Amino acid sequence: MRIYSLLCVLFSTLYSSPSAQAQIQLEFTHKTNLKADKFIGVDEFDATYYILNNTLFKETEDTIVSFQQNHLGEISSVDIRNPLKILVFYRDYNTVILLDNKLNPLGDPINFSTLEVSQNIGLVNLALDHQLWLYTIDDNRLHLWDYQTKKITYSSKPLSFLKKSTFHPTQQLATFTDTYLTDQKGFLKFNKYAQFESSINFNEFNKIVRIEDDFIYLKNNQLYFQTLTKPASNVTLKPHVKVKDLFYLHDHLHIFDGESIFTYKITKI
Repeated sequence: MRIYSLLCVLFSTLYSSPSAQAQIQLEFTHKTNLKADKFIGVDEFDATYYILNNTLFKETEDTIVSFQQNHLGEISSVDIRNPLKILVFYRDYNTVILLDNKLNPLGDPINFSTLEVSQNIGLVNLALDHQLWLYTIDDNRLHLWDYQTKKITYSSKPLSFLKKSTFHPTQQLATFTDTYLTDQKGFLKFNKYAQFESSINFNEFNKIVRIEDDFIYLKNNQLYFQTLTKPASNVTLKPHVKVKDLFYLHDHLHIFDGESIFTYKITKI
C-alpha cells in the first residue's frame, strides 16, 4: 500500500510539473499601427487584411485595395489562406464570394439558398481544389462541397451522433486537407473526406488559433498553449498586449490590440 501511495504521488508530481506541460516562447519582432474594426491576418506575401466599416482591405507596403458588398450585410468571416483565392462569407445572406489577389470577384457570388445546399450555412472555409468546407445548421453536418459542379462530394454524420446533442460549432479551424469544428469548449476533427476522426475536450476559450495539431487560445485576456497530449501552459507576452484578434502563420503569432499589430516569433521549448 505504501509503495502504491508513493507511485501515485510521483505520478501526480510528474504530470503537474512544468516539464509535463506544452511550452512555447514568444519573441517580439515588430509592431505595426492599424486602424481597423477587425484584423483578419497576414498572408504568404506579408499583405495585411482587415475589416473597417464592413469593407475588406488588403494592404501591402505600396498598395491598398478594398472590397465592399454592403447589400449582403455584415462580413461574417474571411479565409486568406490562399492569397489568390480569398473567401468572404456573408452569413445573413447565405452567400460566399471568392476574390483574386486584387480583391476582384472570381465569378458570381455563391448563394447557397438558391443552390439547394442549405438555407443556413453556419461556417465556410476553403478546402482542396474547388471544394469548400461547409457546416450546415439545418442538418448539423459538415460537408465538402464542389463549387464548380455545385454538388456535395462528402458529408459527415450529424454532429449530435458524434459528440453530444448540444454541440453546435461556432468556429472552424481548417487546413485544405482536414478541419476542426469547435463550440469553444471542445473539438471534433474531420479528415479530407469529411469523416470524423476524433473528439477532444478542451478548456473553454474566447479566441483560438491552430498550429497544425497544437493550439494557442485566449481566455480572460490570458494566452495559453496546448497540444493534444499535454496540458496547457501560460504564454507570456513581452510587451504585454491586450488581445482583440490573433492570427498564426509560419511560426509567427500576430496580435491586434485594437490599434496596432504586435508580431511574435514562436519557438517550442
